[in-house]
Order: sequence, then C-alpha cells, then structure tokens
Amino acid sequence: MDKQGFEVVDAGFQGELEIRGPSMMKEYADCPTGTAETLRDGWLKTGDFGYVRQTKVYIVGRIKELIKVRGWQVSPNEIEDVLLMHPSIVDAAVIGVSRSGTDSGDELPRAYVVINKEESVRVDKLEVMKFVQDQLSSFKALEGGIDSSRPGSVHTRGGYFLSHDDQLRQFDPSFFGISPLEASAMDPQQRKLLEVVYESFENAGATLEELSGSKTSCFVGCFTNDMRSMASRDPEYGVPYEMTGSDMTILSNRINYAFDLKGPSMTVDTACSSSLYALHLACQSVISAESDAAVVAGSNIINDIGQHIAS
Repeated sequence: MDKQGFEVVDAGFQGELEIRGPSMMKEYADCPTGTAETLRDGWLKTGDFGYVRQTKVYIVGRIKELIKVRGWQVSPNEIEDVLLMHPSIVDAAVIGVSRSGTDSGDELPRAYVVINKEESVRVDKLEVMKFVQDQLSSFKALEGGIDSSRPGSVHTRGGYFLSHDDQLRQFDPSFFGISPLEASAMDPQQRKLLEVVYESFENAGATLEELSGSKTSCFVGCFTNDMRSMASRDPEYGVPYEMTGSDMTILSNRINYAFDLKGPSMTVDTACSSSLYALHLACQSVISAESDAAVVAGSNIINDIGQHIAS
C-alpha cells in the first residue's frame, strides 16, 4: 500500500506490506486502539516497507525506521548494505539527523561506521561518501556525514609504556623514610618523582647532606590524577594514607619533605603547559631570591584506560 494506506502500489514500487490469511490474529487483547491501527478489513499492516518483483516480496526496512529526505522515504538498511560493500568498513549503522534551520521533520542520512583496524588511519570519509553516492540515488547520499569514531577506544597506534625493568611497583620506601603501609597507598607518580629527583641530585653532584635544610624550592607540573578515581572503585577504599597518597598537591610536598628542602613547594596544573609553567615559577623563585635553588619536575603517568580515552 502507499504511504497513506489507501492505494495499492504497482509492482516494483515501494510501499507498506499488508498480509491476510486463515491464521491471522483477530485482534489485540484489551487494546481496541492497537487493533484499529494494525488491522483493516482483515488485512494486517506489518510495518515493513518493501516491494514486489516477479512474484517475490523484497523487504527494504521498517517504516518507523525510514528516513524522510525531501519527501522521499529512505531505508537505512539499503545504505548500510552499500557501506558494507566498502573494503575498509566492517560494520555500519545509518540514522536520520534533523536538517538544521527547518522544523519540517526533514532528515539527512548519517552513517556510523567501524573501520577495519588495519585501515583506520588511511580511510578518507569523503571517499566513502562518494562510494555510497555512486551506488545509490542522490537523495540517499550521506549528507548528514560519517562518524568513524569508536566510543571507548582510541586511534593512537603507539605510545611510551613503562617497561618490565621500570615497573611502578618496584619501589624501596625505606630509602625515602616511608613505611610499607604508607607506600601501598601512594600514587605511582609520587614514587617515580622521588626516584627521578634523587637521580637528578646524583647527576648534579649534590649530596643529600648539602640539600637537607637548604632553601631549595620544588615545582611539579602535573594534570593527571586517575589514581584516586581508581582507588574509589576498590571495595576497601579508605585505607590509611589514602588522602596523602593520591592528592596532586602532595607530589611536590612529598619531594620537599623526603629531602628536607626548605624552599617553596607547589604542584602546578595548567593542563599541557604544566611542566613549562612549573619551570617558569622556579626561575622566578630563584631570580627573586625566594630560593637559592629549585627542583623542577613533571609527571603524566596514566594508570587508568578511562583517563587515556578521555584525553
């Protein structure tokens, strides 16, 4: 039947499929409205959109899922089938998005596709749109665009990872005067900063005796703090030293305390420029004679995959 449900369409033209037969249901129980909408003169309106060709019935899609494009009824399934013919696409879903600047209910087809992992960097969205346009009528073109992002995933092909010889758990708390219980609650960033700062003192030829009590300041740049969010998911969250072990402000304070540095101590968070601004503050501190020397450090250890995806 046609869109209004009044006329039978000719063979080859699309319309709603209606069926009838001896095994047809009589009505919806206790739902006269639903019965009136679905049954008419013994014919059941299936809600399927299709056409007849050479005695065969072809289902195109569901009427409720059809996209209204400038008066045309477009089946998402038809566009999805074409997208799946593309060698770089392994899955696809097409929806209708509202056309901006109009309240007519008109929509534009928009595709969400999953790209083959081996092809994710090289696929050109414009090329995919042209691929669809070459296969279908112009009003079925993906004017709403293509989205190939994967929620919960990233496109990064590589990165820097702490190796097996540089494990975060390999830490000697007694060397820094920290108890094992306190160390168990410490953010890995605190551990690595203590180790790296100590190595910098060795490289500079400065002894701990010389530094102890000196007017040396410490400025640390950092803007990741996923340790606390991870710890909050632990059923035993709330162990001793949890606060000092996961708070960002302690990153610089821990260094001052461990090495008995008496200058200013500050953790800086200005996002991507955190370490650079920490260096600026250190220079200002030395120039103004606020401190005689300064330790500048930066940390961006990502422990939680959620943090990596979010950034």
